[in-house]
Amino acid sequence: MRKRLDNRLKPTNTDTSRAAATNVKGNEALVTAVKEEATPTWNEAKELEQANVLYSLLENRYMNQYPIPETLRYPQSKPTHYDDILREFEEAPDRTWLQRLWLRMKGSVRLQ
Repeated sequence: MRKRLDNRLKPTNTDTSRAAATNVKGNEALVTAVKEEATPTWNEAKELEQANVLYSLLENRYMNQYPIPETLRYPQSKPTHYDDILREFEEAPDRTWLQRLWLRMKGSVRLQ
């Protein structure tokens, strides 16, 4: 059971908009206090329930059961809105400070 969960939970996609756990520093006193107090207990029913939830998310059961209408995904006012947002998230981590400054200035000036 544990191997199946570990294989399923391996990171397939990385979220570039969030810092990696190794880059985030926390309060060392809190981290050690949590480690000392935490005594994990094995609850097989709870683990199976969590595995079922993870499998349902990985298999897109909810997307198939509750599909999103095309009019919501591609609104008439700006059909490329959500695609533009996704492209923005992909491009943002690789931008230089000059590109970020240019986009900020470009967004603040409106020509009509």
